[in-house]
Amino acid sequence: MADLNDMRTYQLNLSLVEPVAESCGGFRSEGACLLTTCIDVTLAGDEFIKGLTRKINRLLDEQLFVRKHHQEFITLTPREKEVLCLLGRGLNNPQIATQLCISRKTVEQHRKNINQKLQITTFFDLVKYIQAFDLT
Repeated sequence: MADLNDMRTYQLNLSLVEPVAESCGGFRSEGACLLTTCIDVTLAGDEFIKGLTRKINRLLDEQLFVRKHHQEFITLTPREKEVLCLLGRGLNNPQIATQLCISRKTVEQHRKNINQKLQITTFFDLVKYIQAFDLT
């Protein structure tokens, strides 16, 4: 278990992550990768830091995904975004229809439009959009 001095070191090292990520435009770059690698190497053996490093990498990957797919995402109508959000909450088509007071067929059409506009071919692709654009 880390003592108090180690925790101060973690806070000092981790306080570097946000400014570096922002200076890199909020997405993964060589600098951000180097930073997370340095944290990993400096504090090797500590599972907390390794887990934190994985989370930082995941967030950086999500930001890159958002930047790459923003133009497709903004083509969605407000209702399509609403359907996407409800899918992110685990609702199925009939539940979404009830929630939005529309028919199941209308929900299916919204989903087809979403899939076409975002070029989604798998449910996993849909989940990536939901997570990256924080639609839960």
